Amino acid sequence: RLDPERLPTGEVELLPGSMFLRLRHVSWGLAEARASLADEEDGMKVYTLEYPELGRRLAIRFRAAFPHEIEGWEETYTSGFGPGAKVLTTRAVRKARLLDPYWIHHDLKDAPLRHQLGLD
Repeated sequence: RLDPERLPTGEVELLPGSMFLRLRHVSWGLAEARASLADEEDGMKVYTLEYPELGRRLAIRFRAAFPHEIEGWEETYTSGFGPGAKVLTTRAVRKARLLDPYWIHHDLKDAPLRHQLGLD
């Protein structure tokens, strides 16, 4: 819940997400990235990380007003190697919100909560 204006911008070194590194068979370590923060007209902001050497772009869309709730994200990356490689994009948009202690909901009786969150 940082102040978005304090997010680093410009040329930065970051550790990419562990799932990305693992699925792409990339060694752990810092990667060069370009970070930017942009305003949108609907009271939203977008924080974008572009990793040129990794062929990855991650954009996180969140509310400009505190507590800066994340509303969605989009990731674009190159999948595969050589001439058969394809550029893939994954998008996620929040459908619902449930303010509840999620760590106690792990039994079958809690399955209806998935419907409330739009996951079914």
